[in-house]
Amino acid sequence: MKNIRHVLLFSVLIALVGATRFYQSPTAWNPDAGYIPSWTEGATITATSNQADAWKVLDGDPNTHWQSGGVMPGKRTDEAPSENVTIDFGQVRPVGQIHSRHWAGEAGTATGTQLYLSTDGQNWQNIAALDPTALHTVVTILPKEIPARYLRLEHTLVVRDWNKVFIWEVKAYDRFGPYGQMPVPTAGHTTIRELLGVNGYWSWGTDEYSDKLAPDGGPFRFRPVASHARNYHDMTWDLRSPGEAIDFDKMAAGGSTPATEWLNWDREYRAWVDAGLNVQASLQFYKFKPEKWANPRQDGHRYAEAFTRHFGAKKGNGLVCTIEAGNEPWQYPAEVYREILLGMAEGAEAGDPTVEVFPCALQAVDPLAEEHGPWKNYLGDRITEQASKLLDGINIHCYSYVTDKGGKRRAVQPEHPSSTFWEMLNAIRWRNQNMPGKKIYLSEWGWDCDGAGEDCTHDECVSEAAAAAYAVRGVLIAARLGIDRVTWFYYANDKSASSLYTRSGLVGSANVGFAKKKPFLALQSLVEKLGGKYFHSVVREDETAWVYRFGNADGKVTHLVAWRPVNTDDHRGRSVTIQLPAKAKAAWLLDGKGNELLLGKNQKELTLPGSGGVVVMEVL
Repeated sequence: MKNIRHVLLFSVLIALVGATRFYQSPTAWNPDAGYIPSWTEGATITATSNQADAWKVLDGDPNTHWQSGGVMPGKRTDEAPSENVTIDFGQVRPVGQIHSRHWAGEAGTATGTQLYLSTDGQNWQNIAALDPTALHTVVTILPKEIPARYLRLEHTLVVRDWNKVFIWEVKAYDRFGPYGQMPVPTAGHTTIRELLGVNGYWSWGTDEYSDKLAPDGGPFRFRPVASHARNYHDMTWDLRSPGEAIDFDKMAAGGSTPATEWLNWDREYRAWVDAGLNVQASLQFYKFKPEKWANPRQDGHRYAEAFTRHFGAKKGNGLVCTIEAGNEPWQYPAEVYREILLGMAEGAEAGDPTVEVFPCALQAVDPLAEEHGPWKNYLGDRITEQASKLLDGINIHCYSYVTDKGGKRRAVQPEHPSSTFWEMLNAIRWRNQNMPGKKIYLSEWGWDCDGAGEDCTHDECVSEAAAAAYAVRGVLIAARLGIDRVTWFYYANDKSASSLYTRSGLVGSANVGFAKKKPFLALQSLVEKLGGKYFHSVVREDETAWVYRFGNADGKVTHLVAWRPVNTDDHRGRSVTIQLPAKAKAAWLLDGKGNELLLGKNQKELTLPGSGGVVVMEVL
């Protein structure tokens, strides 16, 4: 559907012109194409006690566990007792990451927890000491891969009657972990400006139609950093039930929908377009309970056909270029969502085939999320081969989180090897296998931070300076990976107290007059310096520095970007001097201030700040 996208195949070193590409016929459909299996899948396991429950360590269910037998009274020896499970992969594997969820009971139950690897099951290498009181999943990243066939997790117990210990899950991977290896870089097809967008909402926090907010408020405020805006278009504002019919022409004429008497989407979206933003409407329906859809395919078809016929460029007013079948309807059963998606895709094709159609945000990392997770959002279960032929791409949300040693989720730099930001890699592999040539929209990403006079105190916060650096780095990484859109969440802070996603705004809340935060200014400086440029190639991606080339559509390199892939909030980062692959005549730090940096000898070396700020250089 609508994949009339043309590509000029110069070479992998020539940037592809335009936002469109030829559709390529998929190879064999594989719903698990993005998934990286653990070396423990299909493995055998033995336990020092309670062998009957040992299989639960490998079942993929975070809610089941192995529990050891208790140390019995009268069986004590001078040597501290231990309990363990031993996993046999079946063959020697390169082990670089181990993910374990274990617990040694209440404090004082165990003196230590150890991880061991072995090639023969006889000679063991102690690779890590773990916290025996940890309840959450612990990720152990080895300095280098170790070849091993056997993995052992062992608790050493305090000598006390009836002591018992627990293990929920153990997984092992190569050094790339569950997200897999970075793809080979290829020349980009989207400029930095085309890539960037922002998530918005009706009235942009003002309770006024956006046409009243010109020239500097609402959608107009975000022109320096966004080419598109994504709206959480609530279907319950349009319909009283999913099966109800809607006439958007009547809405435009009378200013109402069946569910909302005062509403006129034409007026609101017209202001967004007048602000220079392409409109991406996420048609969210989570407020409708799944059972309210009497005929999901038929109801989805009816609504999407009416919507695209009115808002599409061919048959309608051209105000909306993209729709999504839901935002995060992850409480819906897969069989219901599949019918809604197929119906909406078919309806959009009938209504106006110029409108792009995407599914809701989904992930390709964890197939067991459908069975065991609180959110059911696996790509392989939610998109069928039939529906894929009508879609323009897939839709993902990737924030940058890890779980720390205390079990708290923390926001981190995008390059962190365990960051959930890398779920993009699984999505890319899934797309390449099942929908090659189609798009990937990263429709939510970003960091919570302080700024604009509003604090950020919850666990997932980073500093304003860190969010600014990570924002620029995240865009550059997405460009390198070939992502088609990256849409920052959110346009503004929430007026409430600090909690998850209330401080993710590019600007402050209405309480502070929507004052611009450093991430806004940093992205603005990125657009000013590189807005019309395409990713070209990778110079380096290592622990010291990441350096990319950017250039024109004809493949000519015009700029270098470079940064240290460090935690900006660590404050222990050291500046390093790197050699450049070309002479640079000027260099700027992309912090929103426009600071020009001094270049080193012969204009072929540069000192990168230890903060991880991004430097862009114009090359000779």
